Amino acid sequence: MPEAIIKTAARIFESGRLLVIFFAAFALIIIIRNWWLISIRRKFIENIKWETLEIKIPKDNLKSPKAMEQVFSSLYGTYSGGIKRKDKWFKGKIEDWMSVELVGLAHGIHFYIRFPVNYKDLVKSAIFSQYTGAELHEVEDYTSMFGLDLPNDEYFLRR
Repeated sequence: MPEAIIKTAARIFESGRLLVIFFAAFALIIIIRNWWLISIRRKFIENIKWETLEIKIPKDNLKSPKAMEQVFSSLYGTYSGGIKRKDKWFKGKIEDWMSVELVGLAHGIHFYIRFPVNYKDLVKSAIFSQYTGAELHEVEDYTSMFGLDLPNDEYFLRR
């Protein structure tokens, strides 16, 4: 009986079927894992509430660029040091991020910061700690005026 099992196993290994089955199963596991991560991360990101602030710093500002560097250092405090595996794999949690943008429009240059709403107090205090005369205004997302079909007849973008 053991010789029959050994001969059968040898034939399977020689034909390469077991190897193909192993790699197919491995590939299927990877595909399912990636699909799972993408779908739960998408849900997590869709549930983030965003806010965009326009920052107006007074023209008579005498502070050096080091002041803005301190603002960025304060905002770095949002980094968690890494997401727990349980939160990553079952809740889809990813590291929070912010976007600081300098935008040139027809009526001037604007400075925006976009962040998750739960960091609103941190963002405001970081800016006001360095620029006490700054004005912060909630604004709609300025990118919505451009549409999703760029380049188009109105906006020509070079690649």
